[in-house]
Amino acid sequence: MKIFTSLLFSIFLSAGTMAQSQISSKAVQHLSDSYEQIGLEASDIENVIVDHAYTDDKGISFIYLVQTHEGVPVYNAIMTIAISKKGKVMTTANRFIHDLKSKVASTDTNVSAVEAIQNVAKHFNIETTVSALRTDSKTGVSYFSANELAISEIPVSFKYEADAEGKLHKAYDLSIDMKENADYWSVRVDAQTGNILSKNNWTVYCNHDHNKMSISDHNCKTDFIQHTNARHNSAVLGDGASYRVYPFPAESPLQSDPVLLVDPSDAEASPLGWHDTDGMDGAEYTITRGNNVHAYIDSLSNNNSVGGEPEGGENLVFDFTHDQSNEPNKNTEAAQVNLFYANNFLHDFTYNLGFNEVAGNFQANNYSGEGNDSDYVRAEAIDGSGVNNANFSTPPDGGSGRMQMYLWDNPGGASFASINSPAELAGTVTTVGEANYGQPIAEGAAPISGKAVLYSDGTQFGSQACNAATNSSELAGNIAIIDRGSCEFGRKSLNAEEAGAIAVVICNIFGVSGGDGEEVITLGGGADGGLVNIPTLMFQLSVCNSIKASISAGIDVDLSFVYTGFDEPNELDGSYENGIIAHEFSHGISNRLTGGANAAGCLQTFDTDADGMVDSGEQMGEGWSDFIGMIATIKEGDSGADAKPIGAYVRGESGIRRYPYSTDMKICPLTYNDIRVGGPAVDADDSFAPHPIGELIAAIGWDLTWALIDQYGLDPTWQDQNSGNYIAARLVIDGMKLQPCQPGYVDARDAILFADELNNDGVNVCTIWEVFARRGLGMMADQGSSLDHRDGTEDFTAMETCIEKLKVKREIAELVQPGAILTVDVEAINHIPGDAIATLITEKLQEGLSYIDGSAPFPATVNGNIVTFDIGMLEYNQPIEFSYKVAASVDVRSVSFNLEDLEDGGANFEFFDLDNGFNFFFETEGRNGTRALGGAAPTTEVDFGIITPAYDIPTNIEVPALRFWHKYDLEASSDAVFLSISTDGGDTWEYVTDFLKNGYNDDIQYGTFAIPALRAFSGSTSGEFIDSYVDLSAYKGESIKIRFRLGTDDNTTVDADFPGWIIDDIELMDLTQYEVETCIGTLADPEIECNDSTTIIVDTNLATSTKDAESDIYDMTLYPNPAKTKIYLDVSSPISEIVQIKLTSIEGRVIRTSAARLNNTVQTIGFNLVDIDRGMYLMQVQSENGLSTRKFVKN
Repeated sequence: MKIFTSLLFSIFLSAGTMAQSQISSKAVQHLSDSYEQIGLEASDIENVIVDHAYTDDKGISFIYLVQTHEGVPVYNAIMTIAISKKGKVMTTANRFIHDLKSKVASTDTNVSAVEAIQNVAKHFNIETTVSALRTDSKTGVSYFSANELAISEIPVSFKYEADAEGKLHKAYDLSIDMKENADYWSVRVDAQTGNILSKNNWTVYCNHDHNKMSISDHNCKTDFIQHTNARHNSAVLGDGASYRVYPFPAESPLQSDPVLLVDPSDAEASPLGWHDTDGMDGAEYTITRGNNVHAYIDSLSNNNSVGGEPEGGENLVFDFTHDQSNEPNKNTEAAQVNLFYANNFLHDFTYNLGFNEVAGNFQANNYSGEGNDSDYVRAEAIDGSGVNNANFSTPPDGGSGRMQMYLWDNPGGASFASINSPAELAGTVTTVGEANYGQPIAEGAAPISGKAVLYSDGTQFGSQACNAATNSSELAGNIAIIDRGSCEFGRKSLNAEEAGAIAVVICNIFGVSGGDGEEVITLGGGADGGLVNIPTLMFQLSVCNSIKASISAGIDVDLSFVYTGFDEPNELDGSYENGIIAHEFSHGISNRLTGGANAAGCLQTFDTDADGMVDSGEQMGEGWSDFIGMIATIKEGDSGADAKPIGAYVRGESGIRRYPYSTDMKICPLTYNDIRVGGPAVDADDSFAPHPIGELIAAIGWDLTWALIDQYGLDPTWQDQNSGNYIAARLVIDGMKLQPCQPGYVDARDAILFADELNNDGVNVCTIWEVFARRGLGMMADQGSSLDHRDGTEDFTAMETCIEKLKVKREIAELVQPGAILTVDVEAINHIPGDAIATLITEKLQEGLSYIDGSAPFPATVNGNIVTFDIGMLEYNQPIEFSYKVAASVDVRSVSFNLEDLEDGGANFEFFDLDNGFNFFFETEGRNGTRALGGAAPTTEVDFGIITPAYDIPTNIEVPALRFWHKYDLEASSDAVFLSISTDGGDTWEYVTDFLKNGYNDDIQYGTFAIPALRAFSGSTSGEFIDSYVDLSAYKGESIKIRFRLGTDDNTTVDADFPGWIIDDIELMDLTQYEVETCIGTLADPEIECNDSTTIIVDTNLATSTKDAESDIYDMTLYPNPAKTKIYLDVSSPISEIVQIKLTSIEGRVIRTSAARLNNTVQTIGFNLVDIDRGMYLMQVQSENGLSTRKFVKN
């Protein structure tokens, strides 16, 4: 096509080498052949730019295409195309905009580049003079200076940027390395209006002192095998340099003494050592500077060295002692050397994993001549711009990365508790809150030691210890672990003491006064504090989580309450913390690889309400940084099931995450739903959110590493590229290269699968699926928008062909009318290689359900309540589908003893509020087009609801149950509804948990109801009513009231027609249920695989009537009712006749018509409802002899 002629011409002009031109041409040809398949128009790919293209050391080519409009690039509209070493071309990621031209809102340039920069300065409240410097005639980029705003030149070019509505505006794209702080902003300014369209910070702030597990042991050293960089080419000499450092895989001084390493550089990554820059033998620098990094002190916070850098002399000997008893300003040489070593090690380590020159790594001189150089890392030790933090700035390839390592306040002083075992948690608990009641922990007093025991009082919130303990025998002589909430601290401690506990740990919780659970406070005793004689301390949430995870895994935790004084320096230096250095360096990796080395803006976070917390986006940068830090510190003797905290020597701690990483789900239980709340900070002034979004990808990467180590073995030297750890690390690195700009979790999963196909011909596909699926990213997982971390749906289904079994699925209505005919849909498939001969499917039907003979297309044998279908041969991976019918007994039904249909608007209900005097319930449309009650979910903080009248629960019924129909659109995890029951007229309330069907679906943040560990209804039912059932068996013989309580937080709500909750048809019944189980097997073994049984609830007589009282001469039943995509009519006539069957609206508008000959034999007729709107409808059967009508609901 014509459009590609100019496109290819532009590629050949811009591509650097013939090889790059060839792979670029293949990529563009692939796009021209396949653009329609990926939902694009021909005009969408006009004048596409090849932004970056290269072939890696494995022979795999990566091409990054950028969409343009009239030759101007569209910001972050990037497509990734990969070519395998066998020549297969595939699109792995696409962020091109469909129908681009129709979305362009403005092309005018009414604002100058100088004015754009001045507008940005005003945005940051800075006054500056802007001067034009030069324009690059080849690239079209102009450069400006604004000395009060930026410390370096400001490059400016044109881009198109989308606004919130998806409209594209021509904009100035500029990057500003801020003078006043460490921020490095990438900004788009509307060229027509001068308004800022978007900004993205290239500096990532990690705030490692938040959300931590606060445990320390300064005397713990671990034996390990040091990483060695065996030379791949013996002709390469290196430089013979030596460095006294804390060598990888040690994370910090906690794991190793300083060691003098000789010539540790890698021959492939740094062939002339770490001090060369010109590519000729011999060092250009004898200080801590070279091709990969310049490490220096920046205590004046001006991004320059203060001088006095360590001098290694002609022999490059950097043997400086780190005296841990001295303040950091007495150890500056050792700090710079360790920082220089760690950055160089990480450069070499990741170079051999695929983060090399062509991929966009950090080097002053790219010896290969490929990629952009002059971008070594500027590693700033003892940086004066902050404390207790670290950060990394990543501009596009060719711009130096900047790492700032700060000084940290030493916890020092004294500690009052320690963990003695297990070894993974052992150490001093440095951050605790003391109680102003009970026994103090005095200096010189004997330790109080015991096993950590979780307190329980037998109630739903029994871990809060507001009632007498039910596990006194376990607590006696041990230390009680108790959750904060619901009652005074003194009451909790007294209850524990009365149960025999010798000390108490109060675990802080998330959400109190907006906190993240990592704060500790002085505990007041309240009314009961004066009666307490045992000591009490508050631990941080993360510490308690680790203790609880260990107990859940069956591992005892031994604690001591004891005073321990420390004699240490006032500050600690982050430059000795290899774990944090690796974490920061890895931000440079993920930002350079995602979307190509020239992008750098593909891992954005969004703070839509400017509160410092991330409100949207599944940005996983923190997790990839954790992962690379973990693999860089893996060593012989490690096990995947071990607890792997992310180390933090500078905080005196062994963990800074919610849970230690581990392949054991009891220790690290993270799944996809856990990313829903919170995220990393977005600029220098923001705080760190309590639930980092990236932790899950780190956990998955760690799981994958050990799954592949189990298959291929561990090589702690990293020289064996067939080892499991190398394969896993390479998959993650190449996955970053293949994933789209602004990726979500499903994108990341799919990219790693692509990486395995390209690197390993897909041999690990099943292992990858298994690892992702067990943490909620299975086949049916849905990330929703990658820009919203709250809208995902987790799924635990691995790739079907990876589970080599015979499989059977069954679909059947879960609510049935007495006497109805049910259609059972069955799908069977064989995933065992080879064909399955003589396959049988067995259905186990409960009494009251009977198979209708001849309703299946296969021979059926009935033996009591078991029906066996002879399927015959079942070919590999070739599913078969069929249906059969069963009849429900007309005599079996649930018996209703109360129905509140709310047609009176809840006249006998009590409406209450617990917060600000407002109750937002009102009458609205119900599920059958009639009345219901709706509770609105505003953007303000509210807490209100409804209470039913008192109901007497009979003692002479089998399964007393509550059924209610409801639908909701609520902010996930924040706005919610839950039930409580009172047996004393409403004085006290018990939280409802015993759901039989459609129970609570989400964990709710503490701040909404001030109730920890609360599950409730939250999120969305997608506009459909669902029926929820509660088992009331515990209340037989009681008179109960039921409370439905709706609460919201004080910020955003959902984008829905009705943000809130609607309830209808509240019914009490003696519940009757059927169970159906389906199995698949062979003649030799009829039950090889059985699926979970389906519970079918039999409806009551008092459920919404579907009969028309006018006339009823035909025997007709509709099911399922309500229906979704299809409804079935079972109908018969007392005489043989032809009838007209009509499906009409409630107003009488005819939607479907059909004719049928009826007699006294029941006929089944199906109607497709896919194209019919939700609402109430009529099904009519009519002849000259009469008319029968049934109502039904389409959901």
